[in-house]
Amino acid sequence: MTKKLIEALTSAVQTKENFETWQDFVNQVIEIEGEADTPQRVAIGLNTNRIEIDANNLTLISSINNLRVSLLELKLALEFIEYLREVIPPIEEGGLIIPEDGGGAIIDDTVTVTDKTWSSNKIQSGLNTKQPTGNYVLTTDTRLSDARTPTGAAGGDLTSTYPNPTLAALSIGSIGSNFLASVSVDSKGRVTGINPYNPIKEGFQFHHFIGAADLFNVTGTGSIAGSYGVGTAAHPGIYIVNCQPVSGSPNPSSFCAQKGAFNAIILGAAIWRFRAIIRIPTLSTGSDTFSAFWGLLDSSGASAPQNGCMFVHDNTRGLWCRNSSGGTNTEASSGVSMVAGNWYDCVIEINKAANSVVYSVNGSVVQTLTTNIPTGNISYGFHSYKASGQPTTSRGIEADFYSLYWNFN
Repeated sequence: MTKKLIEALTSAVQTKENFETWQDFVNQVIEIEGEADTPQRVAIGLNTNRIEIDANNLTLISSINNLRVSLLELKLALEFIEYLREVIPPIEEGGLIIPEDGGGAIIDDTVTVTDKTWSSNKIQSGLNTKQPTGNYVLTTDTRLSDARTPTGAAGGDLTSTYPNPTLAALSIGSIGSNFLASVSVDSKGRVTGINPYNPIKEGFQFHHFIGAADLFNVTGTGSIAGSYGVGTAAHPGIYIVNCQPVSGSPNPSSFCAQKGAFNAIILGAAIWRFRAIIRIPTLSTGSDTFSAFWGLLDSSGASAPQNGCMFVHDNTRGLWCRNSSGGTNTEASSGVSMVAGNWYDCVIEINKAANSVVYSVNGSVVQTLTTNIPTGNISYGFHSYKASGQPTTSRGIEADFYSLYWNFN
């Protein structure tokens, strides 16, 4: 479109005597750029400014600072001004007032001004300062510099008065000379009580199975083996708990090795911690299935333990954790994949309330079980079991170390 306009203006200038109605306008043409038959740009004088027209734009250029505003942008500004004339009331009705000094507009209501860039210029409005209304605070408000020092009596965990209250004292008794006493704390970490330590309520026993007489009471059926094996440099004493079905016998084979002839442990009054370092020389498989148990368990010599908190290896399940009460089990995988012949350091800890059993392997907690914790008498030790009909191979568990800790304090 601008190309045709350039050509028309050029033609008008060249033949202006035939177009008298254009005379006053085109006489202002101050420059034509390009060949006569193909003009590229026309410049038209406009007072002290000029309008340039080329193939792409119509531009208003100021003679003062040579700033450029496209006529399209100017057209949009003029349209906006026309819009304001329609929506702003006349002067006599309190509307838009243009001051004589050209200092901007005074508007009698709150407005939002968005800065808009027009080419290289900005249209700016001068607005009188207006006091904000609503929930605002000026930066000079004295309340912002008020320290608001608290006063009055303190309460709750504090005593004395503000601004310098102190922590209220708790009466917890005297520690005395009982340096091993434990303390009770509340949810805020404050000491609320002291629990005296009684050394006769705490005990610990352990063994490495080095050249000792039989430490365990043993029971079982079939061809069984509870004996000491040949140790290694890192594991000098090994106790073997194997079971082996008798050829042709319809009965299962089971071997249980426990400390003491009686189930002397009842959970719920002390912390109990059993630890054993064990290995399974040959893992249980679908074709040669057996089960191995170690931990706190009963003496069910002819079957799997019916009560206890124990580790279990059976069939192809690897290493599992099991709580058993009256034959009802709560169990979960330890997440540890067993390798035949590898040693595993296994710990079972039961809290004083007997409502949580924590299982750890090689120093890491692997499970916490909270149901089917036995309430009857149990003992501790090792147990291997093979159901009837299984091959007559000797299978079971080997232990290098065991310990038992208890604390009734």
